[in-house]
Amino acid sequence: MIMWMCSGMEVFVDPGYRTGLGTGFYDRVSELSILERLVGGYKLVIIYGPRNAGKSELVWYWARRRAGVRLVAFRADRIRSSKTLEGLERLLEAPEERVKDAIISELRRRATEHLNLLSIAYTIYDALLPLGGETVIFIDELHMLPDYAAGARSRRGEVLADLEALAHWLAKNPRGYPRVVLTVSEGFVAGGEVLARLHGYSTKLMLVEGLDPKHYSALYNEYRGARGCSVDYKVVYGVAGGAPGYLPQLCQGENFVVDFIEESKATLEASLEDVRERLLLEGRGYVEDLKLPHLMKLALRLAGGEAVKPLKEPLLYRVGLLLTEHNIVYPSYEGSHIRFKPQLPLYRVLLEVAVERGYESILEVEARDALERVSRAGSSLNSPT
Repeated sequence: MIMWMCSGMEVFVDPGYRTGLGTGFYDRVSELSILERLVGGYKLVIIYGPRNAGKSELVWYWARRRAGVRLVAFRADRIRSSKTLEGLERLLEAPEERVKDAIISELRRRATEHLNLLSIAYTIYDALLPLGGETVIFIDELHMLPDYAAGARSRRGEVLADLEALAHWLAKNPRGYPRVVLTVSEGFVAGGEVLARLHGYSTKLMLVEGLDPKHYSALYNEYRGARGCSVDYKVVYGVAGGAPGYLPQLCQGENFVVDFIEESKATLEASLEDVRERLLLEGRGYVEDLKLPHLMKLALRLAGGEAVKPLKEPLLYRVGLLLTEHNIVYPSYEGSHIRFKPQLPLYRVLLEVAVERGYESILEVEARDALERVSRAGSSLNSPT
């Protein structure tokens, strides 16, 4: 890590490292320390958090800058088909060509049957067994593996079952390695059911969120200088909340930001409607006729960072869990309570506008109104020069 000055601010950056955005690696000093400790102490580390927050880059950087780690990495997000594996050489990183060839050959054989967490982990383990030594298996974007792509609810059950099976296998393995690191953008992996199922299996969850304003500002400045960005920093930060992966999309221009807002409105509306239907079907006694405006108020409380105590507010807690399944919020555990944070700050803005103006639907919010509010909210942020 190198400390340098950017517009009067101290930021940490490794300018000699290139991320997928083509920029240096910024900050994550605390996260790197936590990841080092967790990988050294647990068999399975699950890194979750908002989409595009930089979870994958964190693991890649840690592995490539740390001496002595044999990393075998599988990029699940680059698989194009559930039946065949095209371009496997681009999906896998391994320490030796012969190991890579052995893994690819076995994966091709299994691809006609199943390609999920367990088949990949066991195959890689078998290929690495003769090598001995310290090995870390990294499966990037777990939720994008073909076996989990049939739909949100069916995928959820399959992922949980496979996570428990993998955790059990790793915990009972008498050898110290491999360690397995997973990244996943689906918030449900941090739900209470997952924590209960994995308890006692040498497993730890790690939350990775977006960059803080000063580091995101420095990253934005470098990205803009190299590739251009016609959208003001405070708008980008106000929409994406420090998630670097949104820069290529949002930096294309204000019209693209407006389109992004429209798409987010539709996503949020559909999620709220599904949550409402689920609650009514459950009929647990705490809801009889839950109207969408009331549900929007509950969602705003969650997106605003209110601490939730499940036993005291079961409806609010249940709404948080269901919105987590839809990737609208994600859980952060703080002692005896939980905070459900918005995947995008934009979701909070949309809910604020809808609730304040008494709208019956998120779709009534004008994209330009949301854009103006995002810009105002970001006016106090550290903007690059």
